[in-house]
Amino acid sequence: VMKHLKPELHRDDWDLLVAHFLGVDHVGHRYGPSNPAMESKLLQMNTVLEDLVNEITSRDMTDTVLFVFGDHGMTDDGNHGGASEDEVGAALFVYSPNPILSNIESTPGTIKKKKAPGKSENEIHLEEAIALLQ
Repeated sequence: VMKHLKPELHRDDWDLLVAHFLGVDHVGHRYGPSNPAMESKLLQMNTVLEDLVNEITSRDMTDTVLFVFGDHGMTDDGNHGGASEDEVGAALFVYSPNPILSNIESTPGTIKKKKAPGKSENEIHLEEAIALLQ
């Protein structure tokens, strides 16, 4: 993924670019989230994110919004699939060179959560939040 990501950014024939990194999930399952291997993998991903943000900024990609998110969390022993906060919680990082959250009532860095119909837990509906970014 890392080998092909930057060349793809330089192409202009896409509207949506998806890069699925498996390393954090793999390290978590193999070693758990507290292992030094996870710290190393997260530092690597931080570098990838920093490079992406710099690329978007330096190339004046003003219509670009970068979403980085996980699909699940994990327990201390590297598992998931249950309903614990550690398993269902996941990170979300959003970057744009232009302000994008002016349409919703949130402070910088947060999006207010809402309760889904029929659900007892709070969750954000990502597709609705993305639709607000006009």
